[in-house]
Amino acid sequence: MPLSHLKVLFCERINCEALEYLSRNYKDTLRSMVWIDSMRIEEYRNIMELVLRTEQDPLVMMAWRCKKLQEIVIHGYVLDPHNLVGVSRLRGRELQLLEVSRVDLSVSSVMMAPFIEEISTQLGQKWCPL
Repeated sequence: MPLSHLKVLFCERINCEALEYLSRNYKDTLRSMVWIDSMRIEEYRNIMELVLRTEQDPLVMMAWRCKKLQEIVIHGYVLDPHNLVGVSRLRGRELQLLEVSRVDLSVSSVMMAPFIEEISTQLGQKWCPL
């Protein structure tokens, strides 16, 4: 049976290899990907540290490969705003929900404004991290 919706709750660590597998093997059916963890488990959970091992951001690759993807929800991780712009450009208005709780803490709120504006433009709706 083809996978169309994935929800992973409180697994303590995002699995980039699993996301890569999903985007390769369910590229024609995957519509929704929800991955929720607690920020309390580790004080600073930077997904980019995991991405460096795989050389590619699995969310960007998923947005590129999965043509029916309409929903991405990631909580409990710090995401790179550049990659969120990439996701929004790849999926555009077809991505009905892009929900993240944190973006890179090293980017000031003033510097975040252009990222938020670009993502909002690409999605065709007002967007900001929670």
